[in-house]
Amino acid sequence: MIALPSKNTVILGVGAVLGAFAGIVLSSLVWIAYNQFVGYPAAAEEARQGYVVLSEKVALEAKVAIEQKRRETAEIISRKHAEALEKADALNNAEKSRLEQENAEYEARLEAVGRRCELDGADIDWLRKP
Repeated sequence: MIALPSKNTVILGVGAVLGAFAGIVLSSLVWIAYNQFVGYPAAAEEARQGYVVLSEKVALEAKVAIEQKRRETAEIISRKHAEALEKADALNNAEKSRLEQENAEYEARLEAVGRRCELDGADIDWLRKP
């Protein structure tokens, strides 16, 4: 027949198993407490620092993009303004030439009829004074 272990041996075996289980639980609790109070805060602080650097980088990139867009817009506006000025100058020059030609034709008609404008530049300037 098989011999059964003695009562003391069973108690010692159960105690060893319970002791091992208590050791595992205690070491797990120590490991969790270390990570919560020592390990994770350092990792969280490093992550926050990395996040701050990343967010500053993203913010600066956004500012650079906005400034680039403003410059491009200013260049377009400047170019359009220069084109409009050129057109206005061309229209003014054409109008001035037309008026000078019209004035010359009118003076030629007056002279052909025997009439002439006897005003000189000083008289015309005096008439234009407010």
